Amino acid sequence: MDCFEEDLVNALREIVKGSNWQCVGTTCNFKSQCTK
Repeated sequence: MDCFEEDLVNALREIVKGSNWQCVGTTCNFKSQCTK
């Protein structure tokens, strides 16, 4: 599960850098608790 979580974190970092929130509706909801 650690590898899976690392992939999620890396993906979220790229998303934040690109500010492409419209492309990640499900991901945003999935990690909404961590992004606040």
